[in-house]
Amino acid sequence: MEQKTERRKQMVFKNVILEKEEAVKWAEYFDEKYGDHGGATGDYRTWGGMTVNKDKSMFIRKKWVNHEDPNEIELYYFWHGYLFSVDVRQVWGDDDLEAWEFSRLMSYPRFNYSSGIHLPEELIKDKEQILQDFKTAMVTYGRKGIGISGYEKLDPPLPHIQIRVGDKVY
Repeated sequence: MEQKTERRKQMVFKNVILEKEEAVKWAEYFDEKYGDHGGATGDYRTWGGMTVNKDKSMFIRKKWVNHEDPNEIELYYFWHGYLFSVDVRQVWGDDDLEAWEFSRLMSYPRFNYSSGIHLPEELIKDKEQILQDFKTAMVTYGRKGIGISGYEKLDPPLPHIQIRVGDKVY
């Protein structure tokens, strides 16, 4: 019972704007871990704002938006020491965002550009938990996540949000 309570506390996510010093620490961490393979991960400006859990073992951060189709988004997803690139598409209903639809999840630095879920061998057993934790974070992330100080209240949590992975819904 205590273990479940502790896990629930860790799963509380919030949208935060990082101070420059903390953003630099994240950038240095990823630069050291991935070197040139991380792309912009070593640039502290990449880490201005994120949706992060209490113990900072998981976070979501926007990496890129397709300007020709703004519903197509690439995210960073950090899960207990592993960094993933996640390609998702926003699925809109009549009034609001209904779902995030996966097209690809791949881990740094082992890039695999084909569609699907590409996990390191040691994480295959954790696939369901990785996707469930992603959903929990995306409830707080909302429509756009966070990136600019002062706009936090404009993107409220979406408790109804779905994560669609193939024919499975989280």
